[in-house]
Amino acid sequence: MAARVASVIVVGILALAGIADLVVPAPAHRCADLVARALTSPRVTVRGAYDCFTPLERARVSASGFGGDEGLHKLAAGQRHEHLAYLGSSADGAVLYEFGGPAANLIVVLYTDPDGRVNRIADDPVVPGP
Repeated sequence: MAARVASVIVVGILALAGIADLVVPAPAHRCADLVARALTSPRVTVRGAYDCFTPLERARVSASGFGGDEGLHKLAAGQRHEHLAYLGSSADGAVLYEFGGPAANLIVVLYTDPDGRVNRIADDPVVPGP
């Protein structure tokens, strides 16, 4: 619960700063949503997620040993994040999520290109408050 509150506070601060809009995922976020679901689905393979990466990001993911939808499933199974919450988005294509699991929660930003394909992923652990 504290981690969820912390993530809501982070998104609120980002929204006030004009970095993120507190909106429901738009159709433009289809690829970000699909990739986020793939990375938080350790029990099933999410089809089509790998195709939602830009060619350069596909090359990076493949070079890391996680190519294809099956590779993303392997990554999700290893990281064990099973909970996904959409937090917001920015005008420049950044889409924010919270990934939750038994070890820790993460704030994950999926950066998208003008076509909506994911071209970069960044994450930060959610640090519980005092």
